[in-house]
Amino acid sequence: MNARDTTETLDHDKPVRDPLTKREQKEAYENNKLFKRLVRQVSQAIGDFNMIEHGDCVMVCLSGGKARYPHAPARTRAD
Repeated sequence: MNARDTTETLDHDKPVRDPLTKREQKEAYENNKLFKRLVRQVSQAIGDFNMIEHGDCVMVCLSGGKARYPHAPARTRAD
């Protein structure tokens, strides 16, 4: 069992996680930067080339392993 598995219970019975380690904070920060860059670049390409119009159905598929893009939405509906 590592330090991340430990939880405490407060008066309101909700478990509280230990604070993130420096390594976990850096990893979360880097993942967030990657996600933001990916969304920005995809959005820019969609706008520049008029790739999606109102009423279009869009399927997004990503490859690269289960931890590569953990925050990418699998499906978003615009209407």
